[in-house]
Amino acid sequence: MSETLKETQVEKEKNIITVDEVEYNIDDLNDEVKMIINHVMDLERKISNSQFNIDQLLFGKRAFVQELKRRLEKEPEDFEAGVV
Repeated sequence: MSETLKETQVEKEKNIITVDEVEYNIDDLNDEVKMIINHVMDLERKISNSQFNIDQLLFGKRAFVQELKRRLEKEPEDFEAGVV
């Protein structure tokens, strides 16, 4: 089974799954295979959600690094006076 959503797609209207360019009618598959399909689809959703969270975290980190740099650029006497 492929690892990418592009190669494992479910067309809900037709109830067809495509794996490695071969189409299968989900209704013709046994319950064990249907369960595996559900796991793959659930994992794809979780990976997508995790990537979204990582994107947010990376953006937040960049914002804090930029703010840190901005504050460090202040005059040295600001550090000694505790202004920063």
